[in-house]
Amino acid sequence: IVGRLYKEGKFNAAIAHGGSLGTSIATRIMRSLPYGIAKIMMSTMASGDCGPYVDIKDVAMWYPVAEKGVNAVTISILASAAGAAVGAARAPKPKRETKPLIGYTLFGTTTPCAYAASSYLEKRGYDSMSVHAVGSGGGCMEALIREGYIKGIVDVTTHELTDLICGGVLSAGPERLTAAGDTGVPQ
Repeated sequence: IVGRLYKEGKFNAAIAHGGSLGTSIATRIMRSLPYGIAKIMMSTMASGDCGPYVDIKDVAMWYPVAEKGVNAVTISILASAAGAAVGAARAPKPKRETKPLIGYTLFGTTTPCAYAASSYLEKRGYDSMSVHAVGSGGGCMEALIREGYIKGIVDVTTHELTDLICGGVLSAGPERLTAAGDTGVPQ
């Protein structure tokens, strides 16, 4: 329903408020929306590990202090979150020259390589987007390729696959390094 309403132009931002169950449900819905639409989750879970709720999408976690109720503490917090959602919904959509977007993964020692490659390709008319390959970064890049945003990938930081195989903490999951090959995006 939310996806259909968004496609019909019925809203420009999403906001929800809940505890652990409400957060699980609402953020799953928010993650189904495209990148760039404001997604604000007011959650008592925001003070902990937000990775499962945000995953690889642009969901903002906002700590409301209390799960429910309007009182001397929560009224300003709720008003601020509502203001953020309204502001995001009314913000002008930025205009940018459309150039083919090339994605880059970087992490510490690979950053100079990614920056050199992006500089080279930008001089030849391409736009650049680099992500920090910390699990969510590589997963996000895979999603952006599959969703058609990324037209080419300079994937110089592939340790997320090694972390998957060897039990490291920065795994991007078993789909890492598959999107470009599956979709025919140059890599």
